[in-house]
Amino acid sequence: MNGNEKGRAWIELNTRHLHHNAKQLQKLLPDRCSLMPAVKADAYGHGAVPVAEELQKLGIRNYCVASAPEGAELRQAGIRGQILILGYTDPADFDLLREFNLTQTIVDENYGKALGSYGRKLPVHVGIDTGMHRLGVPFSHTDSIKTMWDYKNLRITGLYSHLCTSDGLTSEDRSYVRLQEKRFQDTVKMLRAEGRNGFSTHLQGSYGILNGDVLTGSYDLARVGIALYGVLSEPSEELEQRYDLKPVLSLKARIACVRELEDSGSNARLCRRISKDSLQQGTCSGAGHTGPGGGESLYGPAPFRCDAGTGCTVRRRGSFHRKEQKALYPGRRCGGRGRNYFQ
Repeated sequence: MNGNEKGRAWIELNTRHLHHNAKQLQKLLPDRCSLMPAVKADAYGHGAVPVAEELQKLGIRNYCVASAPEGAELRQAGIRGQILILGYTDPADFDLLREFNLTQTIVDENYGKALGSYGRKLPVHVGIDTGMHRLGVPFSHTDSIKTMWDYKNLRITGLYSHLCTSDGLTSEDRSYVRLQEKRFQDTVKMLRAEGRNGFSTHLQGSYGILNGDVLTGSYDLARVGIALYGVLSEPSEELEQRYDLKPVLSLKARIACVRELEDSGSNARLCRRISKDSLQQGTCSGAGHTGPGGGESLYGPAPFRCDAGTGCTVRRRGSFHRKEQKALYPGRRCGGRGRNYFQ
């Protein structure tokens, strides 16, 4: 990159927070259960390689990614341990699995057959569909599941499933988690009763760990995702208060300029500023004149926008910090005309 890498906008990773979150989440697991961090999608935008390198320092040796190229990138960066591919790998790319010692998920019966016909030994985990209905061999297809052990070129090192309502707190959500767990446990018992052993098990994602009191079993690995980065898929005061997770990523930008907007009685368009108990009118700002004014305010455009990686769904709410001072987003931040502002 030419020039100042921090000239406009940039991200910063707080490795202390990453280490803290990993240790906090590990404490929530049984002694024999290890974290298997999800570093897919470039570690949710945090950077798969730098995140994995930090986790290696903590002794973490199990990771999961979405695709073979993601796994190959980690290997080329020197990441050691098991790297599980959660998604589909085209048979034309099976050589990647062997070249970089990647563990492939069996996503259904026919895919298991294709992997078994590759002609070379490959480590695999068998995905079991216990109710998400996305990937995996259906739990009820017991003969098909057992057949995976008949393919001589497959070295089955794991069995896992995905919980689809572990982030819910309703009785229906929790009941479905228990149902999925029972289906998974029954499959594990069936296989081991018939002498099929030597595989690890994993069932929990981030919310399966945070809401782990719903589960009755203990597993070998836990595929922690967004919680590792100090993020929840939906705001939850209960979880935020219960667990001390810290945000790992900060998005920063230089303020391009600072200007003062005064309340203008001649403003042709009234801007409504919603407070706790009143509506005020003032000078508008931002795309679509959606930003509030009201009295005298200082505004400063920051040079990043949704087409530079900021989600357009975050439109009229939010805040950030300018030095030690909390500032508000007053205007819409997308739509071609939008910039991010502080107030």
